[in-house]
Amino acid sequence: MNPSISIKNDPLILHVNYCYYPRVCGLATRCRNVVQHTFSRENHVVLTFDGLSNQIEQFEYEGITIHRFPDLPMDEFMRFKLLDHNTSNTLRLFQQFVRAMKPTCIAAYHGNIFTLIKSGIPEARIVFMPIVFPGKDYKVKGLDFRNLKLVVFDNFTRDRYIETGFPAANIHSTQKPIDIDFFCPLPLLRDRYRLLYVGRIASEKRIPDFLKAAHRVFWDYPQLRFHIAGPDKDPLKKNCSEYEIQRIRDTAQSLNLLNQILFRGQCLGVRLLEEYSCASIHVMPSYYEAFNTSTQESLAMGMRCVNIRTNEYDWPEWTPNGVRLIHYIDHMEDFDPVLRQLLKMNESATTRDFIEQNWSWNHLKKEYESFFMDW
Repeated sequence: MNPSISIKNDPLILHVNYCYYPRVCGLATRCRNVVQHTFSRENHVVLTFDGLSNQIEQFEYEGITIHRFPDLPMDEFMRFKLLDHNTSNTLRLFQQFVRAMKPTCIAAYHGNIFTLIKSGIPEARIVFMPIVFPGKDYKVKGLDFRNLKLVVFDNFTRDRYIETGFPAANIHSTQKPIDIDFFCPLPLLRDRYRLLYVGRIASEKRIPDFLKAAHRVFWDYPQLRFHIAGPDKDPLKKNCSEYEIQRIRDTAQSLNLLNQILFRGQCLGVRLLEEYSCASIHVMPSYYEAFNTSTQESLAMGMRCVNIRTNEYDWPEWTPNGVRLIHYIDHMEDFDPVLRQLLKMNESATTRDFIEQNWSWNHLKKEYESFFMDW
């Protein structure tokens, strides 16, 4: 890359992702945040693979043009790194569609999507912004690394990508920003006995296991309520949410907790802010999270957070000044003593100043725009 090259005209950035907001998943939220907080709306176009028809659809959402390309065979797409890029007519159609848009650069949010684009359109300028490293089997052998930037949040992920063959000079480390102007506590009474989970309702989130581990806390605190804010339809797995909701209900009934569990559905906008503002503790029992969006939002909204300790690349536990950000636990059964401790403390988190100074779009906007402008 030549750092002296800078795109002076208004860029057209094509964001390619599995799905787009209001789908509830980390990749969709991250894509939407970048679109909302860099440049102007007319500088962004989104291409997603979700859709209900076999045609390329176009519509607008929040002033952003969204194209849907639902006809791409996902099984072939997932195996794309093992295929020649001319194997599938659909893949060729996708590549032609991207080229016809003539984007200044492309933002990709998942390793398979990045590989698909870079293998088939090697001349494209790509900003690859994954949340985490996709796994030990991920390979980038044979890719053209020119006109490519990789944006990561931590040294662990950076080192893993270098091990796969990414040039260190192409990797940029930054923070995951949040809109602190939006995620600001509302003037509502915070219920010290309300727990909250925000996210997809899927088996890997382990909500039934959380209920089993913490059921005695619910028994000892009959006023305790657990709000589950998530969509009835999983954007990533068909029929997953309906099945998992029933599993949660069955588990709650077996533990005599049905009256303490409330399904709030998908909460967006003010409804989401109300859930964050009125609850005291956010729980994340999943073993598969990294830089979890709802955890960051909860911290900005003044909540305590209790998370299963996942990987080396998760949110920090403490600020440099010794303020606790997150209560990490190693085992599911540890939810019981930590929740009891926090319920007795009855204190709000004091983390917002740290988030404003380190994770705010107000501080990171120019850096993110430079990823797309300077080549």
